This record gives sequence, C-alpha cells and structure tokens, in this order.
Amino acid sequence: MAPRLSVIVPIYNVAQYLPACLNSLAVQTFQDLEVLMIDDGSTDESHAIAAEYAAKDARFRLIRKENAGLGAARNTGIDSLAPQSEFLAFVDSDDMIPPDAYRMMISSLDETGSSFATGNVEHINSTKVWQSPMHRFLSRGAVKRTHVSRKRQLLTDRIACNKVFRRDFWDQHALRFPEGVLYEDTPVIVPAQYLAESVDIISQATYYWRLREGEASPSITQRRNEPKAARDRASAVESVSRFFAAQKDPVADSLKREYDHTVLTGDLRIFLNVLPDGDEEYRAEFLRVANKYLDQVDIKALDRLPTALRVKWLLVRKHAMAEILEFIEAERLGEPVELGGVIRKYAKYPSLESHADLLPKRFLRVDKDLQLRSPLKELSWENGKLRLAGHAWIDRVDQTGKRSVVKLLQLKKDGTQRRMLLPLANIFNPEATTGSGHKGRGHSFDWAGWETVIDPARFRKGDQWQEGLWHVGMRVLSGGLVRSRSVHSYGSDRLTYPPYQWLDENYRMVPEMRRAALKLRIEKVPVLINGFEQSGDDILVEGELRETVAPGAEISLRVANQNSGEALLYPVEL
Repeated sequence: MAPRLSVIVPIYNVAQYLPACLNSLAVQTFQDLEVLMIDDGSTDESHAIAAEYAAKDARFRLIRKENAGLGAARNTGIDSLAPQSEFLAFVDSDDMIPPDAYRMMISSLDETGSSFATGNVEHINSTKVWQSPMHRFLSRGAVKRTHVSRKRQLLTDRIACNKVFRRDFWDQHALRFPEGVLYEDTPVIVPAQYLAESVDIISQATYYWRLREGEASPSITQRRNEPKAARDRASAVESVSRFFAAQKDPVADSLKREYDHTVLTGDLRIFLNVLPDGDEEYRAEFLRVANKYLDQVDIKALDRLPTALRVKWLLVRKHAMAEILEFIEAERLGEPVELGGVIRKYAKYPSLESHADLLPKRFLRVDKDLQLRSPLKELSWENGKLRLAGHAWIDRVDQTGKRSVVKLLQLKKDGTQRRMLLPLANIFNPEATTGSGHKGRGHSFDWAGWETVIDPARFRKGDQWQEGLWHVGMRVLSGGLVRSRSVHSYGSDRLTYPPYQWLDENYRMVPEMRRAALKLRIEKVPVLINGFEQSGDDILVEGELRETVAPGAEISLRVANQNSGEALLYPVEL
C-alpha cells in the first residue's frame, strides 16, 4: 500500500546537518510516510549518510543525480513519488521537522479537505530557537479553511517546507519548481495560495529553519550582494506579479497590488539597502532588474510606502545611483530629518539638499509616516473600577509642555455605533521619551503620560448588563495632526493576562489583549469551573452550569488546542 505522505529532501553537501534532518523525519508521530532523499551530486559524506538511512529504514529511498540545483532536485523527487501517495511535503536537508508536525497538518487536512496546510516556522542555529519574523502571523492561533483573499498575510508565507500539500491539488495545477535559479519557492507557493480552494493554518511550529553561522558557503537565504541573487529574486517576484495580472479577476488585481507592496517593502528592499556594500557589477544589475520589475507596477504603489523608502525607489526609477548611495549612507549614520509644513508635513533630507530638482516636493510628504504610539503601562482594578495608565505620542511630534497635546480615550462597542469619549489629562512622564526610541534624536515626549479610572457602570444599558466586546482606542491631537489607534501592549512589559472583575453573580468584565490591542469583554458566565485535581491517570474537573439544561441533554466539555486547531470532547456527568 502506498504511503499517505511523501516527503522530498534534496541533499547537497550538508553532511554536518543531514543526520539531524533525517532523524527528525524518522521519529515523526505520523509514521505512514516515505522519504525521498535526492542526492544532488554531493561531494562530501552526505551520500553515505543518506545511504545508511535507506539501508536501515524501508521508508527512506535514495536517488542520486548530477548536480543541478534545488529546484531540479525537488522536481526529480516529484517525478519519483509513490503513485498513490495522498500528501506531499518538502524539507531542506539542513533543517528539521518537529516530531508532531505532520500528524497535526494531516489531521487538519483530513477534517477540512483544504488544498494544503501551512505551519508556523521557527529559526534555529547552534545555540537557540526563535520565531521566524516573516511567519509571526502564523503563530496567532490555528485557522481552518481560510484563503489568501481573506487573509492577505499569506502572501508573505512563501516557503515550501512548512507545508503539507494535497497531492491531487499539486498535480491538478502541474506545479513545478524553476530550475537553475535561487529563490525557487516564491514562483510556486504564492500562486498556490491563490489557486487553493482553502488553506489550513497551524500555529504550532511545524518547521525549524536553520540559519547557518560563520560558514564560507552560506545558505541561499543568507546570500546578499551577489548579482545572481538580485537577478533571481527579481525574476521570482516578477513572475508572481505577472501571474496575478494574467488572472483578469478583481480579487487577483487586489492581490497583485498587495503583493507588489510586499515586494517593494521586503523582497527587493533587502537588495536595495545593501547597494553601498556591493560592487559596480551588483549595482548595475540591481538597477536593471529592479526597474524591469517597476515597469509593471502601478506608480500609485509608491505612495503607500514610507517616505524614506519611497525616495529610494524613486531614485532607482531615475537610475540615480550616486544619489541612492549617498542617501542610504546618510540613513545608516542616523541623519536627522527635519519636518516642514504646518498641516501637511514634508521631510527635509540633508543628503538631498543639493539635488532639490531630482524629486518633486509631493513625494517628500511624510504625514502618513507619523504614526500614533499608545502603549499601555498599567492595568488594575481598584474598588471595582478599572484603572488604566500609559503613554501616547505621535512620531517626531514633540510634547514639551502640558498643553502641547490633547488626548481622548475612546471606548467603542464592537458591531455598533455606541461609543464613549473620555478626556485625559496630560501627565509629565519622561519615561515616555526614553521608551519611545527617539531619545538622542532631539525629540521629547515628556508629557505623553496619561491615566484614567473607568467605572464599569458606564457599560450598562439602563439597569441591564449586555454582553459585548469594547475596543479601547486613543485619539491624539498634536502638532496640527490628529491620529487614532488602539491602546496596545507588547514587548517585554506586555500585559498578557490582565485580571477580570465580577460585575454581579452572572456577569464579569474581562480585559484582554487581542493581537496586542486592548479589548474589554463583558460576558455572561453560563459555566463556571470550580476546581480540578488528579484522579489516577485522569484529571477530574468540577464546575457548575448556570443555565437551564433540557432533560436528557448530552453535555460535553470541549478541550481545544489553539495552536493545532484540534479539539477533544469529554462527556460531563451532571
């Protein structure tokens, strides 16, 4: 019988890391798999290591071929799959798979029928494990049957190795990796996000992505300043942009605009920012391939960019290499940027003063860059009332006096127009300047402090409590600007689990952080857990139902894993 899962592992001169990779596959809790090891012409001990695994474990197959690169090795694996395997996965041979990864993803796919499952990614090196920044959004809880059209962040989930694909989906769209280039994943995975009927997200780590240290031959993702790297990355992202353009679909058009934005702020930006470190060949090649990409991007996409990045791309468009280098060097040195204008703010870059005719003034408008920061510092209950305290300032707009800013706290009930505005007094708090990251740049937010006490009685409607979610936001007027955003908490001092407060015997108010934003939830409590204890090999959970239950109704306790999306039901004895 064919294995349900086929895992393709291209191998090329990774003897130092290969045993850890193959071991991680051998010990998967999901055992119904085959591992196709594609030796892409290794010249070190990699082939011998792989041969050992093939000899001792019938699930491991070794295929040797002449060196042709990662894309060709993966395609060789695809052509060698067991005919009836149901699922397909890829693993790079210097990385590892957590033991329960494939079981979680296939269990999710069995439940939902989605085209593929994608999981959270963590980086590893010789000393530590940490969250992959580009995959952080995948760590925020499992999601079943979503799609890139509804969850646009999936546009940035572009690697193949944190996924399990349904084989018939892969074959239906005849997906193949480009060969002889770097960055093979993007031209395959981003279109797959669009072509999928639906996608499951597993927020548990399903892939350990190694960042190699101190090697003469770094991994592909660590290569910069190489003409081929810039050329291949530009080619990869351009193919995806053109894919969306060819769909002739409003959803695809919208995704193309979003994708182009991620390319200009991510994929190609990393090559743009290292131009001073490259040689003349690299700089010339970057200008060529970057402008080829920009040829098919709506110029309005540049308006969405932060001002400094917009300036750099406009200089690229003008092939003004000397000015680009001067601008980036000044940026690295922390060149102070002055603001001009009263209502409309414009950036004044000293490095561009001698090139005033190069860029129209409108491209230097910086208003959208000046964001409101509103970190929450304290949350507590005092005599049944909620006390909040924090800081609020607008980037680069000084608060040097008590009357230099107006602050309002806004409470808005979700799904309604009901809201409350609470004026806040300005409090002298120099810690705000220190914590802002602007100290030493000539900015002061010493009067950014605020605090307030909220009586929960404000949330009643008449004499009745009503269930609902309230968003807590900040509105600030300063320096001729008005800015609004949620009150938030993150970083080392984040308030992850604030306490709740009973409002009466049935209702409580629960402050909570959702994606770092403060919410106040008023809820009726129909079930209350009173205690739990070990009972042999089991856990005995005791509680009370506070609502009427129909005679003979079957009651179950549902235990859910937020990361994998799995749920278990346990019968309840009344």
